[in-house]
Amino acid sequence: MLKLMEPGKIYDPMRAKALTTHAKCLLGNGDPTGAALYLAASWELLQAQSGSWMMTMPGPVGAMANWWEAKSQLEERQGNLAQAQAALAEAIGYRRQAEGPHARLALAKALEKLGEISQALGHVADGEQSRSEAQSIRLDLRLPCSA
Repeated sequence: MLKLMEPGKIYDPMRAKALTTHAKCLLGNGDPTGAALYLAASWELLQAQSGSWMMTMPGPVGAMANWWEAKSQLEERQGNLAQAQAALAEAIGYRRQAEGPHARLALAKALEKLGEISQALGHVADGEQSRSEAQSIRLDLRLPCSA
């Protein structure tokens, strides 16, 4: 997909999303070094948009949330749980800006993951609070609560 995109600022948001997705795929395939490179390239494009009027729109806000979630996954993979927790907190901040059932489910999933990481760091109360909020969102959406 990245090879097919035309160059130019108008395609940068789409390119940033594709780079982040590729980074997640590389993480899934056990290549954190490659994932870090793609995340860095994506970050440059996303930073060019930050502060602009576009950051009030769902697409760029979702792109930032996805980027921070991928960053959290990378940090967790590298054993940096505190940095993974901080990155996930950033992602959740963006997820809270979006509306709709899919956005709410994405928020619930991020909160569940934050609960796991908090628990692993020994922050039991924070972990329980995150999981409780995630469960509340899932109940509001009439979805099963995760285990």
